[in-house]
Amino acid sequence: MSEQIFVSYSRKDEETVRGLVERLRDDGFDLWFDRDNLRGGQYWDEVIAHEIDTAKAVVVCLSSNWVSDSGYAWKELRIIIEAARLHPLDAPWIVPVRLDSGVRSPGPLEKIQHVDLHSPDGYHDLISALHDIVEHPSGRGPAASTTARVTPSAFEEWFIDAIERGAVVHHDPWQSATSEEELAFKKLLRGRVAEGFDAIQASEYQRVANLWRPLLDNEYFDTTHESWRDRPFFQANILNGKCQLFIALVQLNQYQVGEFGQQAFKILEEILDQPPFSMKGGSSTRLHTGDARVQNLNYRDTLQFAVDWFGGWSPRVFQVMYEIPEETSEWVATRVRNRIGEIDFLLRQFPD
Repeated sequence: MSEQIFVSYSRKDEETVRGLVERLRDDGFDLWFDRDNLRGGQYWDEVIAHEIDTAKAVVVCLSSNWVSDSGYAWKELRIIIEAARLHPLDAPWIVPVRLDSGVRSPGPLEKIQHVDLHSPDGYHDLISALHDIVEHPSGRGPAASTTARVTPSAFEEWFIDAIERGAVVHHDPWQSATSEEELAFKKLLRGRVAEGFDAIQASEYQRVANLWRPLLDNEYFDTTHESWRDRPFFQANILNGKCQLFIALVQLNQYQVGEFGQQAFKILEEILDQPPFSMKGGSSTRLHTGDARVQNLNYRDTLQFAVDWFGGWSPRVFQVMYEIPEETSEWVATRVRNRIGEIDFLLRQFPD
Protein backbone atom coordinates (compact mmCIF):
# COMPACT_ATOMS: atom_id res chain seq x y z
CA MET A 1 0.00 0.00 0.00
CA SER A 2 1.23 3.52 -0.84
CA GLU A 3 2.13 5.97 1.92
CA GLN A 4 0.59 8.81 -0.09
CA ILE A 5 -2.70 10.58 0.58
CA PHE A 6 -4.86 10.91 -2.54
CA VAL A 7 -6.55 14.28 -3.15
CA SER A 8 -9.86 14.35 -5.04
CA TYR A 9 -11.37 17.66 -6.14
CA SER A 10 -13.20 19.60 -8.84
CA ARG A 11 -11.04 21.25 -11.49
CA LYS A 12 -12.88 24.50 -10.77
CA ASP A 13 -11.32 24.48 -7.27
CA GLU A 14 -7.78 23.79 -8.48
CA GLU A 15 -6.29 27.03 -7.16
CA THR A 16 -7.83 26.58 -3.70
CA VAL A 17 -6.88 22.91 -3.50
CA ARG A 18 -3.35 23.67 -4.70
CA GLY A 19 -2.93 25.97 -1.70
CA LEU A 20 -4.24 23.27 0.66
CA VAL A 21 -1.92 20.64 -0.84
CA GLU A 22 1.14 22.85 -0.45
CA ARG A 23 0.21 23.66 3.15
CA LEU A 24 -0.21 19.99 4.03
CA ARG A 25 3.09 19.13 2.36
CA ASP A 26 4.79 21.83 4.43
CA ASP A 27 3.37 20.06 7.48
CA GLY A 28 5.01 16.78 6.45
CA PHE A 29 2.26 14.91 4.62
CA ASP A 30 2.96 13.01 1.40
CA LEU A 31 0.11 13.83 -1.00
CA TRP A 32 -0.76 12.53 -4.46
CA PHE A 33 -2.07 15.49 -6.45
CA ASP A 34 -2.76 14.83 -10.12
CA ARG A 35 -1.39 18.14 -11.37
CA ASP A 36 1.97 17.28 -9.79
CA ASN A 37 2.13 13.50 -10.02
CA LEU A 38 0.73 12.60 -13.45
CA ARG A 39 3.35 12.29 -16.17
CA GLY A 40 3.10 12.71 -19.91
CA GLY A 41 2.20 9.51 -21.73
CA GLN A 42 0.40 7.94 -18.78
CA TYR A 43 -3.20 6.71 -19.10
CA TRP A 44 -4.40 8.97 -16.34
CA ASP A 45 -7.70 7.25 -15.61
CA GLU A 46 -5.86 3.98 -14.96
CA VAL A 47 -3.20 5.73 -12.87
CA ILE A 48 -5.80 7.53 -10.76
CA ALA A 49 -7.75 4.30 -10.12
CA HIS A 50 -4.52 2.61 -9.00
CA GLU A 51 -3.51 5.49 -6.74
CA ILE A 52 -6.94 5.47 -5.10
CA ASP A 53 -6.78 1.72 -4.50
CA THR A 54 -3.36 1.95 -2.85
CA ALA A 55 -3.67 5.27 -1.01
CA LYS A 56 -3.04 5.59 2.71
CA ALA A 57 -6.06 7.90 2.86
CA VAL A 58 -8.29 9.89 0.50
CA VAL A 59 -9.17 13.55 0.99
CA VAL A 60 -12.33 14.54 -0.92
CA CYS A 61 -12.50 18.33 -1.33
CA LEU A 62 -16.18 19.31 -1.50
CA SER A 63 -17.51 22.66 -2.61
CA SER A 64 -20.40 24.21 -4.47
CA ASN A 65 -18.29 23.73 -7.61
CA TRP A 66 -17.85 20.04 -6.79
CA VAL A 67 -21.58 19.47 -6.23
CA SER A 68 -22.51 21.11 -9.54
CA ASP A 69 -19.74 19.32 -11.42
CA SER A 70 -21.13 16.93 -14.07
CA GLY A 71 -17.72 15.66 -15.11
CA TYR A 72 -15.02 13.39 -13.72
CA ALA A 73 -15.35 14.39 -10.04
CA TRP A 74 -18.47 12.24 -9.58
CA LYS A 75 -16.94 9.29 -11.40
CA GLU A 76 -13.85 9.59 -9.22
CA LEU A 77 -16.02 9.55 -6.10
CA ARG A 78 -17.62 6.31 -7.28
CA ILE A 79 -14.17 4.75 -7.66
CA ILE A 80 -13.28 5.95 -4.15
CA ILE A 81 -16.47 4.52 -2.61
CA GLU A 82 -15.87 1.18 -4.30
CA ALA A 83 -12.27 1.09 -3.03
CA ALA A 84 -13.47 1.96 0.49
CA ARG A 85 -15.33 -1.36 0.65
CA LEU A 86 -11.95 -3.05 1.15
CA HIS A 87 -11.27 -1.05 4.32
CA PRO A 88 -12.60 -1.91 7.79
CA LEU A 89 -15.61 0.18 8.79
CA ASP A 90 -13.93 1.22 12.04
CA ALA A 91 -10.76 2.43 10.29
CA PRO A 92 -11.10 5.93 8.77
CA TRP A 93 -9.85 6.18 5.20
CA ILE A 94 -11.97 8.82 3.45
CA VAL A 95 -11.74 12.34 4.87
CA PRO A 96 -14.40 14.64 3.32
CA VAL A 97 -13.36 18.30 3.49
CA ARG A 98 -15.80 21.16 2.94
CA LEU A 99 -13.99 24.02 1.22
CA ASP A 100 -16.92 26.41 1.69
CA SER A 101 -19.95 26.57 3.95
CA GLY A 102 -23.38 25.23 3.15
CA VAL A 103 -22.19 22.42 0.90
CA ARG A 104 -24.47 19.42 1.04
CA SER A 105 -22.59 16.14 1.05
CA PRO A 106 -23.27 13.59 -1.69
CA GLY A 107 -25.17 10.53 -0.49
CA PRO A 108 -22.20 8.15 -0.16
CA LEU A 109 -20.41 10.56 2.20
CA GLU A 110 -23.37 11.65 4.36
CA LYS A 111 -22.50 9.34 7.27
CA ILE A 112 -18.76 10.17 7.31
CA GLN A 113 -17.61 12.92 9.66
CA HIS A 114 -16.56 15.97 7.65
CA VAL A 115 -13.90 18.60 8.23
CA ASP A 116 -15.10 22.17 7.65
CA LEU A 117 -11.99 23.87 6.32
CA HIS A 118 -13.68 27.28 6.42
CA SER A 119 -14.16 27.07 10.22
CA PRO A 120 -11.52 28.52 12.59
CA ASP A 121 -10.26 25.08 13.66
CA GLY A 122 -10.86 23.43 10.28
CA TYR A 123 -7.25 23.01 9.19
CA HIS A 124 -6.22 21.76 12.63
CA ASP A 125 -9.05 19.20 12.50
CA LEU A 126 -7.86 18.05 9.09
CA ILE A 127 -4.24 17.47 10.05
CA SER A 128 -5.39 15.70 13.25
CA ALA A 129 -7.55 13.33 11.19
CA LEU A 130 -4.72 12.65 8.73
CA HIS A 131 -2.16 12.13 11.53
CA ASP A 132 -4.52 9.58 13.09
CA ILE A 133 -4.69 7.61 9.83
CA VAL A 134 -1.01 7.89 8.87
CA GLU A 135 0.45 7.21 12.31
CA HIS A 136 -1.90 4.35 13.28
CA PRO A 137 -2.01 2.07 10.21
CA SER A 138 -2.71 -1.21 12.00
CA GLY A 139 -5.81 -2.92 10.69
CA ARG A 140 -6.20 -0.37 7.91
CA GLY A 141 -5.94 -0.59 4.18
CA PRO A 142 -6.67 -3.19 1.55
CA ALA A 143 -3.95 -5.62 2.61
CA ALA A 144 -5.32 -5.94 6.15
CA SER A 145 -8.99 -6.09 5.24
CA THR A 146 -8.83 -8.58 2.42
CA THR A 147 -7.42 -11.26 4.71
CA ALA A 148 -10.71 -11.26 6.57
CA ARG A 149 -12.67 -11.99 3.41
CA VAL A 150 -12.75 -15.76 2.94
CA THR A 151 -15.42 -16.09 0.26
CA PRO A 152 -14.05 -15.45 -3.26
CA SER A 153 -15.98 -13.13 -5.53
CA ALA A 154 -17.50 -14.45 -8.76
CA PHE A 155 -14.53 -13.06 -10.68
CA GLU A 156 -12.03 -14.65 -8.29
CA GLU A 157 -13.73 -18.03 -8.61
CA TRP A 158 -13.58 -17.79 -12.41
CA PHE A 159 -9.94 -16.68 -12.28
CA ILE A 160 -8.97 -19.52 -9.91
CA ASP A 161 -10.63 -22.07 -12.19
CA ALA A 162 -8.95 -20.54 -15.23
CA ILE A 163 -5.52 -20.67 -13.59
CA GLU A 164 -6.01 -24.32 -12.65
CA ARG A 165 -7.03 -25.14 -16.23
CA GLY A 166 -3.99 -23.32 -17.54
CA ALA A 167 -6.32 -21.07 -19.49
CA VAL A 168 -5.10 -17.68 -18.31
CA VAL A 169 -3.01 -15.84 -20.82
CA HIS A 170 -1.77 -12.42 -19.71
CA HIS A 171 -2.04 -9.90 -22.50
CA ASP A 172 -2.99 -6.31 -23.16
CA PRO A 173 -6.52 -6.30 -24.66
CA TRP A 174 -5.72 -3.00 -26.36
CA GLN A 175 -2.88 -4.63 -28.29
CA SER A 176 -4.68 -7.79 -29.43
CA ALA A 177 -7.34 -7.98 -32.14
CA THR A 178 -8.84 -10.35 -34.67
CA SER A 179 -8.19 -7.96 -37.55
CA GLU A 180 -6.06 -4.98 -38.50
CA GLU A 181 -9.21 -2.87 -38.64
CA GLU A 182 -10.13 -3.73 -35.06
CA LEU A 183 -6.61 -2.96 -33.86
CA ALA A 184 -6.63 0.38 -35.70
CA PHE A 185 -9.93 1.27 -34.04
CA LYS A 186 -8.57 0.41 -30.59
CA LYS A 187 -5.66 2.75 -31.17
CA LEU A 188 -8.18 5.49 -31.98
CA LEU A 189 -10.36 4.69 -28.96
CA ARG A 190 -7.69 4.35 -26.31
CA GLY A 191 -7.38 7.38 -24.05
CA ARG A 192 -10.27 9.29 -25.60
CA VAL A 193 -12.74 8.58 -22.77
CA ALA A 194 -10.39 10.11 -20.21
CA GLU A 195 -9.74 13.14 -22.42
CA GLY A 196 -13.47 13.48 -23.01
CA PHE A 197 -14.25 13.48 -19.28
CA ASP A 198 -11.67 16.21 -18.80
CA ALA A 199 -13.21 18.30 -21.60
CA ILE A 200 -16.77 17.79 -20.32
CA GLN A 201 -15.66 18.89 -16.87
CA ALA A 202 -14.17 22.04 -18.36
CA SER A 203 -17.40 22.63 -20.38
CA GLU A 204 -15.33 22.51 -23.59
CA TYR A 205 -18.12 20.97 -25.65
CA GLN A 206 -16.67 21.74 -29.06
CA ARG A 207 -13.52 19.93 -27.99
CA VAL A 208 -15.61 16.90 -27.03
CA ALA A 209 -17.37 16.93 -30.39
CA ASN A 210 -14.07 17.21 -32.24
CA LEU A 211 -12.66 14.36 -30.15
CA TRP A 212 -15.36 11.82 -31.04
CA ARG A 213 -16.48 12.82 -34.53
CA PRO A 214 -13.53 11.04 -36.25
CA LEU A 215 -14.93 7.75 -34.93
CA LEU A 216 -18.52 8.24 -36.07
CA ASP A 217 -18.09 6.56 -39.46
CA ASN A 218 -16.04 3.69 -38.06
CA GLU A 219 -18.05 0.45 -37.99
CA TYR A 220 -16.39 -0.54 -34.71
CA PHE A 221 -17.79 2.53 -32.92
CA ASP A 222 -20.88 0.48 -32.14
CA THR A 223 -21.54 -1.41 -28.90
CA THR A 224 -23.51 -4.03 -30.85
CA HIS A 225 -20.65 -4.81 -33.24
CA GLU A 226 -19.81 -8.52 -33.35
CA SER A 227 -16.24 -7.83 -32.20
CA TRP A 228 -17.51 -6.57 -28.81
CA ARG A 229 -19.87 -9.45 -28.05
CA ASP A 230 -19.21 -10.54 -24.44
CA ARG A 231 -16.51 -7.85 -24.17
CA PRO A 232 -18.13 -5.30 -21.85
CA PHE A 233 -14.90 -3.40 -21.25
CA PHE A 234 -14.85 -2.13 -24.83
CA GLN A 235 -18.63 -1.71 -24.90
CA ALA A 236 -18.26 0.57 -21.88
CA ASN A 237 -15.56 2.65 -23.57
CA ILE A 238 -17.68 3.07 -26.70
CA LEU A 239 -20.81 3.86 -24.69
CA ASN A 240 -18.94 6.47 -22.64
CA GLY A 241 -17.73 8.07 -25.86
CA LYS A 242 -21.22 8.29 -27.30
CA CYS A 243 -22.61 9.62 -24.03
CA GLN A 244 -19.99 12.36 -23.98
CA LEU A 245 -20.69 13.23 -27.60
CA PHE A 246 -24.46 13.34 -26.99
CA ILE A 247 -24.09 15.74 -24.05
CA ALA A 248 -21.70 17.94 -26.00
CA LEU A 249 -23.99 18.14 -29.04
CA VAL A 250 -27.01 19.06 -26.91
CA GLN A 251 -25.00 21.80 -25.24
CA LEU A 252 -23.74 23.10 -28.59
CA ASN A 253 -27.30 23.01 -29.89
CA GLN A 254 -28.14 25.88 -27.56
CA TYR A 255 -26.03 28.14 -29.75
CA GLN A 256 -26.69 26.60 -33.16
CA VAL A 257 -30.12 25.02 -33.38
CA GLY A 258 -30.65 22.41 -36.09
CA GLU A 259 -27.72 20.29 -37.14
CA PHE A 260 -26.38 19.66 -33.63
CA GLY A 261 -29.84 18.64 -32.42
CA GLN A 262 -30.27 16.15 -35.26
CA GLN A 263 -26.86 14.63 -34.55
CA ALA A 264 -27.57 14.44 -30.82
CA PHE A 265 -30.86 12.63 -31.42
CA LYS A 266 -29.17 10.07 -33.70
CA ILE A 267 -26.44 9.43 -31.12
CA LEU A 268 -29.06 9.01 -28.39
CA GLU A 269 -30.78 6.31 -30.43
CA GLU A 270 -27.44 4.50 -30.73
CA ILE A 271 -26.79 4.86 -26.99
CA LEU A 272 -30.10 3.14 -26.24
CA ASP A 273 -28.94 0.04 -28.16
CA GLN A 274 -26.69 -0.80 -25.21
CA PRO A 275 -28.50 -2.63 -22.37
CA PRO A 276 -27.42 -1.95 -18.77
CA PHE A 277 -24.25 -3.74 -17.68
CA SER A 278 -24.70 -6.96 -15.71
CA MET A 279 -24.02 -6.56 -11.98
CA LYS A 280 -23.95 -10.26 -11.11
CA GLY A 281 -20.19 -10.20 -10.56
CA GLY A 282 -16.99 -10.35 -12.57
CA SER A 283 -16.38 -13.13 -15.07
CA SER A 284 -14.77 -13.55 -18.45
CA THR A 285 -17.83 -11.89 -20.03
CA ARG A 286 -18.95 -9.50 -17.27
CA LEU A 287 -17.52 -6.48 -15.54
CA HIS A 288 -16.75 -6.62 -11.85
CA THR A 289 -19.82 -5.51 -9.90
CA GLY A 290 -18.18 -2.25 -8.83
CA ASP A 291 -17.13 -1.38 -12.38
CA ALA A 292 -20.60 -2.28 -13.67
CA ARG A 293 -22.14 -0.01 -11.04
CA VAL A 294 -19.97 2.92 -12.14
CA GLN A 295 -20.84 2.33 -15.81
CA ASN A 296 -24.56 2.02 -15.08
CA LEU A 297 -24.53 5.19 -13.00
CA ASN A 298 -22.75 7.06 -15.79
CA TYR A 299 -25.24 5.64 -18.30
CA ARG A 300 -28.14 6.73 -16.11
CA ASP A 301 -26.71 10.24 -15.72
CA THR A 302 -26.64 10.62 -19.51
CA LEU A 303 -30.19 9.34 -19.87
CA GLN A 304 -31.40 11.73 -17.19
CA PHE A 305 -29.70 14.50 -19.15
CA ALA A 306 -31.74 13.30 -22.16
CA VAL A 307 -34.95 13.45 -20.10
CA ASP A 308 -34.16 17.08 -19.24
CA TRP A 309 -33.52 17.78 -22.93
CA PHE A 310 -36.85 16.28 -23.95
CA GLY A 311 -38.52 18.18 -21.14
CA GLY A 312 -37.44 21.45 -22.68
CA TRP A 313 -38.82 20.70 -26.14
CA SER A 314 -42.15 19.31 -27.26
CA PRO A 315 -42.37 16.56 -29.92
CA ARG A 316 -43.76 19.23 -32.24
CA VAL A 317 -40.57 21.28 -31.81
CA PHE A 318 -38.43 18.25 -32.65
CA GLN A 319 -40.39 17.84 -35.87
CA VAL A 320 -40.25 21.49 -36.90
CA MET A 321 -36.67 22.24 -35.92
CA TYR A 322 -34.97 18.87 -36.41
CA GLU A 323 -37.25 17.17 -38.95
CA ILE A 324 -37.79 14.29 -36.52
CA PRO A 325 -41.35 12.88 -36.64
CA GLU A 326 -43.32 13.44 -33.46
CA GLU A 327 -43.96 9.72 -33.00
CA THR A 328 -40.22 9.03 -33.29
CA SER A 329 -39.23 11.54 -30.62
CA GLU A 330 -42.03 10.29 -28.35
CA TRP A 331 -40.88 6.69 -28.80
CA VAL A 332 -37.24 7.54 -28.06
CA ALA A 333 -38.30 9.51 -24.96
CA THR A 334 -40.23 6.44 -23.79
CA ARG A 335 -37.19 4.21 -24.41
CA VAL A 336 -35.05 6.59 -22.35
CA ARG A 337 -37.45 6.45 -19.38
CA ASN A 338 -37.73 2.67 -19.64
CA ARG A 339 -33.95 2.26 -19.74
CA ILE A 340 -33.59 4.45 -16.64
CA GLY A 341 -36.13 2.19 -14.91
CA GLU A 342 -34.10 -0.89 -15.86
CA ILE A 343 -30.88 0.60 -14.51
CA ASP A 344 -32.59 1.70 -11.28
CA PHE A 345 -33.93 -1.82 -10.82
CA LEU A 346 -30.46 -3.33 -11.16
CA LEU A 347 -28.96 -0.80 -8.76
CA ARG A 348 -31.60 -1.68 -6.16
CA GLN A 349 -31.03 -5.39 -6.61
CA PHE A 350 -27.26 -5.04 -6.22
CA PRO A 351 -26.76 -2.26 -3.65
CA ASP A 352 -23.35 -1.18 -2.38
